[in-house]
Amino acid sequence: MDSTLTLLRKIPFLNRLVFRIDQLEAKCRQLETQLAECDCLPVPPVTLRVRVGGWEEVDHFLGVGRKISWDVKKLLKGVNRPFESFPAVLDFGCGCARVLRFMRPSPGQMIMGTDIDKESIAWCQEYLGTIAQFQINHDFPPLPLPEKSVDLIYSVSVFTHLPEEMQFQWLAELRRVLKPGGILVTSVHGESLFPIAEEVNKFQETGFYYLKGDSTPGLPDYYQATFHTQTYVQREWSRFFKILKIQTRAINNHQDGVVCERVEE
Repeated sequence: MDSTLTLLRKIPFLNRLVFRIDQLEAKCRQLETQLAECDCLPVPPVTLRVRVGGWEEVDHFLGVGRKISWDVKKLLKGVNRPFESFPAVLDFGCGCARVLRFMRPSPGQMIMGTDIDKESIAWCQEYLGTIAQFQINHDFPPLPLPEKSVDLIYSVSVFTHLPEEMQFQWLAELRRVLKPGGILVTSVHGESLFPIAEEVNKFQETGFYYLKGDSTPGLPDYYQATFHTQTYVQREWSRFFKILKIQTRAINNHQDGVVCERVEE
């Protein structure tokens, strides 16, 4: 077959035809790759899409979710702990599964999602119950999970919105449910995203800033905008975890990624 194509390429007209066939084959391979990346799962209603990301467009919702799933897995590879190596995985603050739907568990791997948003969890239970287990969690701990029951927790756009004391309570709770050696991947608004020029010095001095503004429809009033310096995360979060890595703008080229390990006392 290869020798026949070589001969055909020597004839100008047929060479153009073979070139077009090559183009079509390349396009088919591209479409097959894109189809493999499509999850073919139901898409949540617009109110839930806006609540989790602020945009109505389905393409934006799916595109950001897919990108963040890649980013979480990339952070895990960066500490030599690939996603597939964790038997029990928790998406803490899963919302309507914008990220979870793209995590694609390997055989024998279990994924769970929890969130305070009852409407989102109800939708996930109805439409995505075949790919993960979904449960409601309350505003404050505990989670509906046993101690040392999870190998990996990832939590995107959660600690970017909570007041400081609530963050400490949830860090302690996530440590409780993680097994020794388990990993937490989460995101924070880093220094590059801090929006108030006249407050920069105060922010850099304390390392933490809780900015109150308009509430997000469907979410509690305490769900605001929180900012962390990397120095603060190293200092305060190390009371709960061993900090393995902090990477600027690692999540969707926006939020900083933090990778922590639960070490035994």
